[in-house]
Amino acid sequence: MDFVCGVLNPEQCRVALVFETLEIERYVRDTGLSGGRPFYSLKPTARAFVVKSVLNIATTLDLISRLRVDHGLRTLCGFGWRIPSESTFSRHFKVLSEKTVLDIAHESLVREHVGSETVHHVCRDSSQIDGREKPKVRVKFQRIAKRKRGRPAKGSEPVAEEPSRIERQLEQDFETSFKELPRTCDVGGKTNSKGHPSYWVGFKLHLDVSDGGLPLSAFTSSASLHDSQVAIPLSLKTADRVGGVFYELMDKGYDAEGIKQAVRRQDHVPIIQPKDRRDHKAVPLDAAQAQRFKIRTTIERSFSDIKDNLGGRFVRVRAPDKVHAHLMFGVLTLFALVLLRSV
Repeated sequence: MDFVCGVLNPEQCRVALVFETLEIERYVRDTGLSGGRPFYSLKPTARAFVVKSVLNIATTLDLISRLRVDHGLRTLCGFGWRIPSESTFSRHFKVLSEKTVLDIAHESLVREHVGSETVHHVCRDSSQIDGREKPKVRVKFQRIAKRKRGRPAKGSEPVAEEPSRIERQLEQDFETSFKELPRTCDVGGKTNSKGHPSYWVGFKLHLDVSDGGLPLSAFTSSASLHDSQVAIPLSLKTADRVGGVFYELMDKGYDAEGIKQAVRRQDHVPIIQPKDRRDHKAVPLDAAQAQRFKIRTTIERSFSDIKDNLGGRFVRVRAPDKVHAHLMFGVLTLFALVLLRSV
């Protein structure tokens, strides 16, 4: 830094350590702005959004107010005496979300710190993210004429059934699979821990977390998307970033034969909580698998950290790319904090 901050308080020290770990400015490129508005570099703004996540600041206006009175934070971000307006912060955030800078930074960090190591347990799950926009109206499905019961007539051509999404994902790379998944805001529902259904409008954050708590892969989808539809591309994405994986831990929402097949193809061992079917009751995990499955609480703590301490509950932006960028600042901050705890 070219500026002198003086003595840092504990909050400023925490921010400085996260800055040093992430080095977000390596992935940000300044672009010229047309017109007569003053030029502001994108790099200090990106660091300011990291501050917003680290200190769990709710809105951009609150962030600007904090930077105006906190000389240490302002200097750490790289701002001089002049701080950008809220509209400039908004334009810069849009640029960061469109260029997928945060996903590139996350991938680089995972490859740098975990890429040569073997992850013993990958914990996978999703969490609800409340949105602040109207949900997309679902298109009503057209009713398909039922096929007549019994044996088909002689000479009639057999009707080929279309493969399911999971079956298609078995033959796709993870980038193609992610492009086919819905990401717009809609209505999601699930059964809570007390057995009652709950609903929300917004999105889902899907995460792969190591047994040490490092987030390895992240994806933001529509709230209505079932967890099982993201398992295979997320598994392939994580395997591409790390040296190796032994076990993949998932709850009963991922209990599908196609997911188990995809995990075994990579020489990983799937440990999935079994789900009761209509025709038979689930066979419980054996003692060794049940013991390993307890490690899956790591991802619950990761979601709690992101939502309670790193800004995950303060989604004030709209559109999938911006929501994902907001959540990725929390994911990157969590990565840095977990890495700093292990040092």
